[in-house]
Amino acid sequence: MSHCMQPLDIGCFQTEKHWHTKAIEYALDNLDFDYSIASFLRDLPEIRAKTFQKTIIRNAFRYAGIWPLSFKAIEEKITIYIKSTTIPVRITETLPLPDPRIPYTARQVERKLQKLKGKVSNILSSPSRAEFESFRPSTINLLNKGKLV
Repeated sequence: MSHCMQPLDIGCFQTEKHWHTKAIEYALDNLDFDYSIASFLRDLPEIRAKTFQKTIIRNAFRYAGIWPLSFKAIEEKITIYIKSTTIPVRITETLPLPDPRIPYTARQVERKLQKLKGKVSNILSSPSRAEFESFRPSTINLLNKGKLV
C-alpha cells in the first residue's frame, strides 16, 4: 500500500523513466546503438532538469494526498489497492495537520514550560506567579512519571 502513496514513486520516478526512454530513443534515432553508462551519465543532467521541477514535485505530493492533506485522494488509492472487500473503507473526517506550537509529547510540554517560566514570571501578579511556580514542578514530575510508564 505504501508504494502508491510515495510522491517520488508516483510523480518523479515515472517522469524520470519517461525522459530516460526519450533519451535512449533519441540516441537510437541518431544511430548511437551503443547506449552505455557513459551515454546515460551524459544525458542525466538534462533528464534531471526535466524531471525534478517544482510543479512535478508539488503535483506528486498533491496526487498522493499528502500535501495538502486529502483523505479523498488517500481513500481512492486504498480502494484500488485493498485486497479484501470485507473491510469497508470510508474516511469522511478531515483532520488538520498538527499545529507545531502545540506540544504533543511529554518532552515538548517540558520544554514549553521551561520557555514560559521566564516569560510568565515577569507578567503575572505575585499570587498568580506563586501558583504558576508551584504548578510547573508538579507538572514536570507528572510528565516524568508518564515517561517512565
